[in-house]
Amino acid sequence: MQTSILIVEDEPILYERLRRFLVKEDFNVLPYTKSYNEAIENIAQNTPDLVLLDINLQGEKDGIDLGEELYNTYKIPFIYVTDFADDVTFKRALRTNPNIFEVKTKPQLDTKHLLRSIKTVLQITSP
Repeated sequence: MQTSILIVEDEPILYERLRRFLVKEDFNVLPYTKSYNEAIENIAQNTPDLVLLDINLQGEKDGIDLGEELYNTYKIPFIYVTDFADDVTFKRALRTNPNIFEVKTKPQLDTKHLLRSIKTVLQITSP
C-alpha cells in the first residue's frame, strides 16, 4: 500500500514540484491544499500518513495552527517545510511538536534531504 502524503502549501508551483518528486518516489500525494480549512476537509476525507506543512498559508490560520491540530487532534506526523527560519517562528512552531522542521532553501528545496526526512519520520512513526 502506498504511503499517502498531504502537502499543505500556498504556492502552487512549489506544491507541483513536490508532488511530481514524491510521485516519482512512489508516494500517493493528495490534492493541492493551500489553507488550514482545506487541510482539515482533506484530512476528514482521506487521512494521510504524513503532512508536509508550510507555515505561510492562505486564510486566517497559518501552518502552525494546523500543526497544533495535527498533533493534538489527529495524531498525524508532520514536517514543517517553510521559508521562515527566524527564531521567533521556530520557537512558536516547536511548541506544536513537529517531527522535523525543514527550511526551504532558495532557489530550490533540497529534495534529497527532504526525502530522507520523510523516510525517517515514517520509519519512526509506523507501528
